[in-house]
Amino acid sequence: MGPVGPGGYLEAKRCTPPRQARGAAAVPLSKTILLLRLLVALTLPDEAYAEPPGLAASRLQSAAGDIVVMSEAARPDCTSAPCPPRICLENPASNHGPKGLSNRRTPPPDLLVAPGSSACLLLAAVRQTLVLWRQGEGRQMVPALLAPLDLRNKAGHIIFLTWTAEAPRPENAPQTGPQQPPHRPVPAPKEP
Repeated sequence: MGPVGPGGYLEAKRCTPPRQARGAAAVPLSKTILLLRLLVALTLPDEAYAEPPGLAASRLQSAAGDIVVMSEAARPDCTSAPCPPRICLENPASNHGPKGLSNRRTPPPDLLVAPGSSACLLLAAVRQTLVLWRQGEGRQMVPALLAPLDLRNKAGHIIFLTWTAEAPRPENAPQTGPQQPPHRPVPAPKEP
């Protein structure tokens, strides 16, 4: 215990953090917590991290044939309140062209994701309509799906959107991937 100061109160000793060695970098507490969670997740059996009830995946499908799978989970990076919902769009490498996400119907989309990558947005915890975009004719982005979403009770959650299937491309649409030359039959050798 510290010495008794004037008025009969204990004096608190000032704690100073130990000095760091030169060249040592401090790891922020939030990153330390995330690293510990990752370590725990890697050491626990798979059954320990089963998806909580009520967070099952749902499927969104457009009339043209685009399919997007939506699932949600608790955000592990939420350590303070308020923690707005985060929404992530994944565009697998097997898809042709970029995909987009916004909560407006006017182009351009707020988020544009190239094939083989993903990106995330923070959204307000209100009712809104998500607009999922795909590349149309002339390489312009066109709305593919409209998804009404109530985010009022989704604070501290992350919502994953995975674009699993694409609508068939029109015959005259420009190809964005590698193109193969048309197959030409080889003539049979002439007999003498």
